[in-house]
Amino acid sequence: MSSPTTHFSTLQFRDEHFYDLLQNRSCEAFRNNYTLPHISDFADFTLAHTTTLFLCNHTLHVNPPTNINMSKYNCSDYDLYYNLFMTHDDKSSFKACKEVQLPIKDLPDATDPFTFVTGDVTIKVKLTDNCSDYYYRQGGQCQLDSRENFCCGNGIVQQKPWKHKHP
Repeated sequence: MSSPTTHFSTLQFRDEHFYDLLQNRSCEAFRNNYTLPHISDFADFTLAHTTTLFLCNHTLHVNPPTNINMSKYNCSDYDLYYNLFMTHDDKSSFKACKEVQLPIKDLPDATDPFTFVTGDVTIKVKLTDNCSDYYYRQGGQCQLDSRENFCCGNGIVQQKPWKHKHP
């Protein structure tokens, strides 16, 4: 059996609190990863556009890699380092720092973190493989039964042909 075709949609919403922190240029906006709660057994939700920023204590005296153009923003409690196109290897210089994933605009337009990090969050919604299979192949609906287990409702049920048994 081949795997179902991957289908996804995008949704956008404004996180008012996060948006206000950015508008007020509060470094509090950069303190924690931006995550989405697990909402459904039917779909996976992921941030469409993210970047990694590094929060480094001032006393660390971090020396960013010289082969990439790292930007630095000074917050009162820490230095914020970032490069929108950093590779995994480039991150090794920041082992002692806190790594934070945040949503960004789909087309970042500046090097100022308060303008490319965004409170207008775009998420990708992708059906799980089971739900996608039921929906696209069998025409069913993904549902939970009375015991909160995944099931397919109103789908085409594959039946075996009836055979008459001879005595």
